[in-house]
Amino acid sequence: MLRSFRLANHRSFRDEHELLLMPSYDNDRAVIPVAAVFGANASGKSNLLDGLRLMQLLVLGWERSEPESGIPRSPFRLVPKSLLDPSSFAVELVLGGVRYVYGFAVDDVRVVSEWLYTYPHGRKRILFERDGASIDFGSMVTQRTRAEVIEDLLTDDNLFLCAAAQLKLDQYRPVFGWFWRSLVFMRSGQPVWPSGRPGWSGSEGLARFLEGADSARARFLDLARAADVGISDLIVEYAEDPRVAALAREVEELARKLVELESRQASTESTMTQQYAEQLDLARSRAAALRERSQRAKLLVMHGSVGFELSDESEGTRLWLELLPRVITSLTSGRTLVIDEIDTSLHPLLVRKLVGLFRDPATNVSQAQLLFTTHDAFLLAPVAGESGLDRDQVWFVEKHADGASELYPLTDFKPRNEHNLARRYLGGSYGAIPLLDGFDSIVTSTPAE
Repeated sequence: MLRSFRLANHRSFRDEHELLLMPSYDNDRAVIPVAAVFGANASGKSNLLDGLRLMQLLVLGWERSEPESGIPRSPFRLVPKSLLDPSSFAVELVLGGVRYVYGFAVDDVRVVSEWLYTYPHGRKRILFERDGASIDFGSMVTQRTRAEVIEDLLTDDNLFLCAAAQLKLDQYRPVFGWFWRSLVFMRSGQPVWPSGRPGWSGSEGLARFLEGADSARARFLDLARAADVGISDLIVEYAEDPRVAALAREVEELARKLVELESRQASTESTMTQQYAEQLDLARSRAAALRERSQRAKLLVMHGSVGFELSDESEGTRLWLELLPRVITSLTSGRTLVIDEIDTSLHPLLVRKLVGLFRDPATNVSQAQLLFTTHDAFLLAPVAGESGLDRDQVWFVEKHADGASELYPLTDFKPRNEHNLARRYLGGSYGAIPLLDGFDSIVTSTPAE
């Protein structure tokens, strides 16, 4: 679970700012399940989430054009000094009941600093502290020899956590595993996955998800129908991909020829027989893999007795269906789902129900979290007996005249339960709204006849 995220000198965030996902009013919870970030267009809301996304990218290792080619960061550009200053990122996590703090600072070419602390039984333990090329390991590190070997081999632009996890140093794997398995991003309905990770985008991706566990399929269908978009059922169909099928036949023909050649050589040298046997095994394995790939799964969306392809559905329906696998797996596995512009193409009531799945302990039994940006002030107000977002679940981003973004929580304003948060926000009481005075100066005139 994510308790906090801190960043500095990233895009429009020049100074250090921290997003806290710790409860302000309920001490029974270690973290809050939902955090909503409000703000005007171009205020920097997306830049906040982009900072967490960049942190994940660097931890997991990014694709380089060549070794030591630099670090793909985006410092604040409106002040020349910021281009030279490092960018920093840090998270506080609770994993398996233990608190961890991990972070790093980077410039364009190297890791300036990096650190990882753990707090078993509430006491701080240093797992490592890095200053440039030098790394100090705490007394609690159990695989010190292997860790020191990594230190000697580490390049300036590589994070130690990434290298340590890949070499299976057990004490570092929980934090790395959170970035790898438990942090999931979406933007405007489009999946954003680290390189090499599978998603569920498009008709085939959704079809593959529905082929999984019966419980996930049942939940998917329930949520698809509950959205009131006219879906009665979802069916998975298969069709052969002609190009892949033709390639499979070519490899199968090669395997057949190898069998003939092997039989001719069987009466001569045994080394030749072994050689053909290995080639035959490889060809058969490749042909089987191609045959499997040639069967393309396709989702058929049923409206009554009539089936439609996913591309026939509205943008809102497609977004909802592609969102559901990530919501379901997050709720089931206790992941942190991050969505930029959650209200894109979705009705406010549907967004409200989606957020409610994470807020309700009955549906969020694995302590999953939802972090999102939005313009939808409707989420702040109670509707039909349902409360709006809790006061400690609301954050704002405002951009100042110098181009720098500021992140601050609703709790800074000490709101009361009886306050109409939506009206106060839209009225400007909390800032983070667009300044539209310019519209008043626009003069409309009747064209001359």
